[in-house]
Amino acid sequence: MVNWQAIPLAQIERIEILRGPASSLYGADALGGVVQIITKRPERGQQAYLEGRAGRWGTVAGEAGASYANQQLDLRVGTHAGRSAGYDTKIRASTQPDRDGYWQEGYSTGLGWKFNAAHQLRFQAAQNRLVSEIDTSGPSDRRFTSANQSDWWGLQSQHQFKPITVRTTLGETVDNYWYQPSQSRYLTRQRQIGIDSDWRITPHHTLTGGLSYLDEQVGVSDYLQAPKARTTESAQLGYLYRQGGHRWQLNGRHDDASQYGNRLTGSGSYGYQFTPQWRVYGSYGTAFRAPSFNDLYYPGFDNPNLQPEYARNKEVGLQYGQGDRLWRLTAFENNVSNLIAFSGSCPLAGRPFGCPQNVSRARIRGYSLQWQESLTTTTRLSASYDWQDPEDMTTGNRLARRAMQQAKLNVTQQLGRQQVGLEMLAVGSRFDELANRNRLGGYTLVNVSWNIDLKPSWSIFARLNNALDKPYETARDFQTPRRNLMLGVRLTL
Repeated sequence: MVNWQAIPLAQIERIEILRGPASSLYGADALGGVVQIITKRPERGQQAYLEGRAGRWGTVAGEAGASYANQQLDLRVGTHAGRSAGYDTKIRASTQPDRDGYWQEGYSTGLGWKFNAAHQLRFQAAQNRLVSEIDTSGPSDRRFTSANQSDWWGLQSQHQFKPITVRTTLGETVDNYWYQPSQSRYLTRQRQIGIDSDWRITPHHTLTGGLSYLDEQVGVSDYLQAPKARTTESAQLGYLYRQGGHRWQLNGRHDDASQYGNRLTGSGSYGYQFTPQWRVYGSYGTAFRAPSFNDLYYPGFDNPNLQPEYARNKEVGLQYGQGDRLWRLTAFENNVSNLIAFSGSCPLAGRPFGCPQNVSRARIRGYSLQWQESLTTTTRLSASYDWQDPEDMTTGNRLARRAMQQAKLNVTQQLGRQQVGLEMLAVGSRFDELANRNRLGGYTLVNVSWNIDLKPSWSIFARLNNALDKPYETARDFQTPRRNLMLGVRLTL
């Protein structure tokens, strides 16, 4: 529920990606997987940090924060701000050929209390405010801006009643958008409450279950067709089996959505570790995703006629792991009914930059190869290659803005107190719209990073993005950042 922009980078510990159908575990939005951002817990004692960055286009940004933790209590606060004069985002702008800048500010806070070894409570809150200059089809002598303020809070608890663990969640997210000079506004609110539990019956058998309630509202909207609210009531049940090299997992979920009715989803997976290094696995699952209120009603990019997606996903894979070395090969096929896909052209009037549309029958199949390894004690490498065939089964066209091939390479080298990093991303050609009339060319990006620890509390860092100064488009007629350098300093107390 939280807006990712509201989380300062310094507070992120790691990002985990769960691939494949996960609707039966995480709800309707987990059609193709889940991205989880794990934030850092304060270390014992008092700490503080201060960071500043500056780069091309008059970009400046900074973060600051402090934390305290003891055996029972942990507390953290943080703030961030930044601005940039920007660059002209339109390639062939007939109106408003100017730079499109932005400014941003926000805060985050967290409080945790450990009553004892079995009972814990945590509260978190964040706010992020972003104001951006935008290009429109309006007159060139007027300044157009969009603003968004995202407020989020969440309360989580965990209780252990061996052999049962119970977790509860309660939270709210409010997104408020407004535009100048039109004075139009758009506000959405989500409230969610949930409870889930694990029951470890034996060392080999575990049952899971949960209930959740989601309330979504449009508080202010210039779109009269938007319903004022919709609710989703959900129940899930799962079973996990582990013994020797075998692992089974079965999950089922029922969602009762006031706007779309009842939906049942489920998944099953099996993995077998046939040697200490080698593992084979496979899964099959169904998934459901309702259009978000932004898909349905976001001004200028909306499509109120969207229907929910329903998917059947299957995959098989082989994995080798030993020490820091990991190889993984996965083959997958996803068949989706009413796939919600954004297209650069829209059949509805008043959407010059496109809108989301339903693809009645879509199939996405391919394979993914991953490699991670420590080449030496100071050199770390990770690489991946993905090939897919994203096809509209009705027309035979390729799905919009989806490349058939993508490759990534990351290398980090530790040199005493210095660390140097190299990132490469290669993306194949795509089409901007479902009709496949406008091709977006492929591109390769190279980024270089550098960091040096001057003292235990001081560090200087630099990052060169798009080092080869490659011009490329992810959406037709919209520019992306060319070569730019960012320099920064960080102080930890």
